[in-house]
Amino acid sequence: MAEHTRMVDSILDDVLPDVLNTVYGLPEPMPVIRLAESVWTACAEAFYLDELDPTAVTRWREGVGADLRRLLGELAEFGAVELTVAQPDPMYRADLDSDEPGPLSPDAWDRLRAALAPDAGPVELVSIRPAGGGISNAISGRETWPSGTACCWTGCLTTTPMTCSTR
Repeated sequence: MAEHTRMVDSILDDVLPDVLNTVYGLPEPMPVIRLAESVWTACAEAFYLDELDPTAVTRWREGVGADLRRLLGELAEFGAVELTVAQPDPMYRADLDSDEPGPLSPDAWDRLRAALAPDAGPVELVSIRPAGGGISNAISGRETWPSGTACCWTGCLTTTPMTCSTR
């Protein structure tokens, strides 16, 4: 297992409910990159990364984003979320030109500005499925995954139903 995956897995219980609640409360599909930057920020706050060279930090950040995308893909397979590729709603760019410092680093703001610029093209978006797909259980950490399917972040496979909280 990659180091960035271990890092994310160790904070998953705190991060996943926040990610799902964020998506659940929004009227339009959210750019995955916004969630990925928030998850990376949570990882960077939880771990001492100052001794990593910039190339390693970039690799870990990109790995955290890939791990988040994999998790969202698994949730999409279960019907809890829907993943699409399209132009994001302008509301997801509204705060990026603010002079107010946000919760993310200046580098993260720059990456978001570039990725969500009006001329940047379509991006990955995530939204909650209209029927919910068991999302309230997933948010609360009580989701029971079907037999033989990935049960949690690390994609472990089970042959019997289990709850993600047992990982």
